[in-house]
Amino acid sequence: MSLAPAELRKHGAGFDLPIVCAVLAGLGVIDAEAPARNAHIGELALTGAIRPVAGILPAVHAAKQHGFEAILVPASARAEAELVEGIRVVPVASLAELAEYYGADSEALAAPTSAEREFLLPGAAEGVGGVGDLADVVGNDSAVRAVIIAAAGGHHLAMIGPPGSGKTMLAERLPGILPDLDDDAAIEVAALRSLRGLPLGERLDRRPPLQAPHHTASAVALIGGGSGVIQPGALSLAAHGVLFLDESGDGKYTS
Repeated sequence: MSLAPAELRKHGAGFDLPIVCAVLAGLGVIDAEAPARNAHIGELALTGAIRPVAGILPAVHAAKQHGFEAILVPASARAEAELVEGIRVVPVASLAELAEYYGADSEALAAPTSAEREFLLPGAAEGVGGVGDLADVVGNDSAVRAVIIAAAGGHHLAMIGPPGSGKTMLAERLPGILPDLDDDAAIEVAALRSLRGLPLGERLDRRPPLQAPHHTASAVALIGGGSGVIQPGALSLAAHGVLFLDESGDGKYTS
């Protein structure tokens, strides 16, 4: 079984949930009309548990744009899905809950164990991380002024100096003095993190991101790509924020 449109290539375990909805509707277990009004994303385990997948947030955002009434998501991904306003999010932890939601008798369907209900993507329970305060920088008045000017005007910045002079510390605190992201930019940044399977907070983070790839990072790590599932690289993850390139020599460049 596949999903329409047939000419569009689809991959990943996130399509398990819509496919199983089609199977249940085809078997007459649930009414076929109700699932057609909703979107679905999630991985189905052999035990009947519904597991989270990468890319929940952009999927919810796309469902909203296409006019769906609601979207059914794995229960453990509820917080990420609810970052998108304007669409009803329905968390389901198991195949039984999915069938129950659509009015079926779920007694014969397997329910997940408590351990499976707590399943999270790697790092999903961790915070997104704090932002450094420029007030932590002692001295370096000229460098601090340069960072403020770069933030105010959206300029690129080249910092050259010996190791230990504070270049990295200054760059890490640049996002802290940038203005908050608006709704569209915050959703875009969160969507990119979600596609990489990176953790998101319980609320939409409006702080500009900071990406500091190693100077030996490959072209794929910087630009994005990969085999099978294409993932965003550091350049995309730094959108609306700061890209800090630490050279192997003395120069460090921030944009």
